[in-house]
Amino acid sequence: MYIINEWKDVELDRLHPTKKQRPLASKAISIRNAFIVCITLLIFEFSTYLFILKTILQPYYYSFILYLMSFIVLN
Repeated sequence: MYIINEWKDVELDRLHPTKKQRPLASKAISIRNAFIVCITLLIFEFSTYLFILKTILQPYYYSFILYLMSFIVLN
């Protein structure tokens, strides 16, 4: 969520005196690379959650998936 938030605010952060030093605002990391990292982390996160839910928390599988999806939508 941090990467997505930084991506959304990158233009305003470039104008801010202290926020312009952040990686995306200062162009130390390209937006394309940040997006690739974000997608990779989301895939890893979901696959880990699904594995844990299928093996350990099976009774709560669907409710937890619903929780994760609502978290992403709300953020």
